[in-house]
Amino acid sequence: MMKQRRMVGLGMASAKIAWMTLQTTMSTIRQKLTGCDGRESSELLPTHVLRRWVCWTSMTMARRCSHMLLHLLATTTVAVPYGTYADADHALGKRERHIQAETLKTPIAHALQTHTIHWLIPVEPQTLSVNIGDTVTFDWTEGQLPHNVYRSATESDFDSCATSGGEFVAPVAIGSSYSVTLNEPGTVYYICSVPGHCSGGQKIAITVS
Repeated sequence: MMKQRRMVGLGMASAKIAWMTLQTTMSTIRQKLTGCDGRESSELLPTHVLRRWVCWTSMTMARRCSHMLLHLLATTTVAVPYGTYADADHALGKRERHIQAETLKTPIAHALQTHTIHWLIPVEPQTLSVNIGDTVTFDWTEGQLPHNVYRSATESDFDSCATSGGEFVAPVAIGSSYSVTLNEPGTVYYICSVPGHCSGGQKIAITVS
């Protein structure tokens, strides 16, 4: 910052010198065009000599002012330190890495699906894997037998077709269906509790992940 202020100060000083030079040159021209005793310079010098002198003086003044202007521009140019670009590049790279890290931590969203189970005797296959948020539909609309849907409390109850401690989630009906959205990870067990149906293979274990 101090270096930049010093450069600006030098530039202002150069501008002041250029202005003073211009004033001095113009004053000189006026003195040359007017004699010391008030007579016009055309009475002191031949006309062609006076014209050449005025042309030369004008060109000299123009060159001098141009040099001063170039010096002013050179001294007032503020150089941006390399570190500024390096810091900005470092900050940008850090931000990009942060975004990538956040993206990796964000769970990948799966398209929600609906899985249809043909709820008949027997159910094939008797296992199913779904994603969290998926919907499972137990469909027995085309059957002629009555069925229901019972959620077993444990895996052992599921294996033995026991109906204690669980939950009836769909009543006994002919030609019906039942849908459930599974939002918790783990394995859930469903059977048909109509006598003889579970033992005949109308059951399924669904793993949610």
